[in-house]
Parts: sequence; C-alpha cells; structure tokens
Amino acid sequence: MMRLRVSARLLALGWLLGASALSAQPAPEPLRPEVAKPLQAAQEAIRAGQGAQALAHVRVAEAVAQPNAQERYLILRLRAPAAALAGEHSQALADFEAVLASDRLPATERPALWQALLQTAQRANDPAAVVRVVRAQQAEGAREPRLWLALAQAQTTLKNDAGVVQALQGLVADDEAAGRPSAEAPLKLLAATQLRQGDEAAYVATLERLLRHHPQPAYWADRLARLRAAPGFPPRLLLDSWRLARQASALLEADDVAELLRLAVQAGLPAEALAVLDEALSRGLLSASSAEAARRPALQRALAQDQAGLAGSEADARRAPDGQALLNLGQAMVSMGQTEPGLQRMAEALARGGLRQPDEARLRLAVARWQAGQAEAARSEWRALAAGPAGPVADLARLWGLLAAR
Repeated sequence: MMRLRVSARLLALGWLLGASALSAQPAPEPLRPEVAKPLQAAQEAIRAGQGAQALAHVRVAEAVAQPNAQERYLILRLRAPAAALAGEHSQALADFEAVLASDRLPATERPALWQALLQTAQRANDPAAVVRVVRAQQAEGAREPRLWLALAQAQTTLKNDAGVVQALQGLVADDEAAGRPSAEAPLKLLAATQLRQGDEAAYVATLERLLRHHPQPAYWADRLARLRAAPGFPPRLLLDSWRLARQASALLEADDVAELLRLAVQAGLPAEALAVLDEALSRGLLSASSAEAARRPALQRALAQDQAGLAGSEADARRAPDGQALLNLGQAMVSMGQTEPGLQRMAEALARGGLRQPDEARLRLAVARWQAGQAEAARSEWRALAAGPAGPVADLARLWGLLAAR
C-alpha cells in the first residue's frame, strides 16, 4: 500500500506560527497583561516542546474574564499547536480550523496553517478529517500533489475505492497538465483499485501509463495478456503480440517461449524461431535438455531449405494475383538477416495491394523497420495506425510506440 511519509517535525509549522503569534500583527484591541503573560509562557513552552505545560498556560489565559476578540484569537493560535504537542488531537483540529476561519489570520499564513491542520489530522489517524481538510484546501485552489496523495491514502484507510480512484485520477490529471510523469506508487495503487472495482478499461489505461513512465516486464506481460484475451482479438495477431512481448523482455516463463516458438514455426519462420530459442537459452528461460531445445536440428534444416528456395519462392510470389505471398517472403527474408531486400519486398507488397489485412501488413513492416534501425519511419507508421480505427491493430501500434519511446 502507498504510504505518505510524514516529517518527524510534523507540526513544526504550527508551532512556529504559535511561537510568533503574539507579535504577528498589530492588535486591533489591547492585550491585557493578565492574558499576555500566560500566553507568553505558553509560547516558550511550545518552543521547548512541552505541550502539556503550554496548554496549562493557555488555560490560565482562557480563565481571564471577558476576553476581547484579539485575545480570543491569540488563545486559539497558541492552543492549537500546544494541543497538537500534547497529543490532544481533537482539540488541535478544532482550533486550527477555527484559526483558519478567522478573518484575523493574514492570507500569507494560510498555507502554513493548512499544512499544520493536515499534519494534525494525519497524526490523529483520522482519515475522515484528512478528507475534509484536503477538500477544503483544494476548494481554495491548492493543487499540490501531496494533497492528492494524502486524500488517496485517507480514502484507502476508509475502504472507499471510488474516493481513491477520484483522488488519484485528480493527481494524474494535474501531472499531465504540468507535463510531469506520475510516480509509480500512486499509479500502482490506482491500477489495483480499478482492478478491484472490475473496471477493465480504466485499469488498462493506467497500466499503459505505467508502461509509459515506469516500464517493467511484468507490466508488459500483463498488458499483452489482456490484449490477447480481449473479445475479438484475432488469432492471426497472436504472433505479433508475442513479438512485442519478446522485445519488451516480457517473455517471463518457459511457456511464453514455447508459445512464441510454436507461432513462428506455424508462420513458416524458422529463422525467427531459432533466434527466439537461442535468446531463451541464453537467458535461462529454457534448459538445453528441454523439448524446445531439441527442435533445433529440425529448425536448422527448415531454415536451410527456405534459404535454398528463396529464388523460387520469389518467382511464385511475383506471379501471384496479390501481394500476400510477396509480403510473407519479405518478412521471412528480414528474419534471415536479409534486412534491406526483405523490407523492399514488404513495401512492394503493400504498394501492389490486394492484401487480406493491409493494416496488419503495415504494422509488421513498421516493426521490421524499427528492428532495422529505421526508428522514425516505424514510429510514424505506428502513430498513423494507432490513430486509425479502434481495434487490435491500433492497440498493438500504440504499444509498439510506447516501447520505442523508451
């Protein structure tokens, strides 16, 4: 759970305000000696960190009959930090709120009083008071991130998921408006709360913010697993999603590698399958004695056969009525390391037309270009696809763009 760190000098601001209260402003009404003397003693006790003694001195001033308005105000100003020091949090909360409501409080001192009030509510472990204080301060225009975080923590304690989400979405909105990345901890709390609420769309949006600002393999694995499980996700894009997982270092288990190998072989790409296998062995995701590793000789034979038949395959592709075979050939050549000729054939296939899924072809060409070091061309294509019709291709293009932006 996200925790806010409260300074060891939790109420220092409040104490300093109390310590200067007697000399802060010219008094509209005279301060009588019988009130001034115990209040001065209270100030000294506050400076010494002696809350109980400070409160005792304030009580002496309170006992003086018929206090004028300035005396009542200064008693409040000193009783608030004294009570906070003494651990009488309810009294301190009430007094700080009363001081803030006073028209005698200079506007320049309001931010410090608000901070003292919020810290008092936190010290009192009173989440409802924290919520009330933060909302009141925000109503005056305060937008500091710490206020949203305090509000989210209080709502978490109150088990108010809707309140947590509202607070953290406010923080994210302010961060985006200010052009700063949101911190990872509040984003994780926001995502966990949205997931608990069953709000899949909101959870995915927050997960993508985590990918943008705090990319981790586990976040990538989660996002791509949800993409594959989404209604309407076509099986023909499974290989594309696992390729992205590989590039994001989000192949986390042997089963992930086995699935990518299966799909690459199924697509007729033994060179890609061999590259995946070698990488998994080097990372320790597969052992040399695994069933997947045992497929190496067969994959090598298939690759040799494909390389030997490239010329015939190209001739067949060029005789085909559409560009699909030429696109597949180009992708195979890129996987074999024949990058430039492969890219040329993929681009030619797109220009030729007649493809069954042209946007998917554009996605794959962009990926191949990015892997070839043509980053700007790839990003431009992904941006165009992401801005197109909503669906799995747009989602994959947006996610590739996030990965490439790292």
